[in-house]
Amino acid sequence: MHNSQHTAINSQPAKNAQYDWHRDLQELKTGLHNIATQLDLLLRQTQSSDPKQLVTVPEAAQLLGVSERAIRGRLARKDWPVYRCGRAVRVDAHELKGLMKSSSRTVKV
Repeated sequence: MHNSQHTAINSQPAKNAQYDWHRDLQELKTGLHNIATQLDLLLRQTQSSDPKQLVTVPEAAQLLGVSERAIRGRLARKDWPVYRCGRAVRVDAHELKGLMKSSSRTVKV
């Protein structure tokens, strides 16, 4: 009887380990599905008739001739649109250039 109790106790962790493995596998499948959905969305955006030039904040700063801090400030205040995929932050340089032109104030002397 002592052996049957020992076997029953040892079989319990094996079932739990298998259950955790299946749950982890399901979470992985869900994560991969979400990534695939995001990639499809990004591909559709790049193949649209209005192609966007998505660049990093440092690249946009160099293209527009402004500081990274200025761009990040506008993004944080939600003055300018931002495209995120996970931790990656991208901006449309052409769109920002247009917004800069429309928001610039000229002072006549």
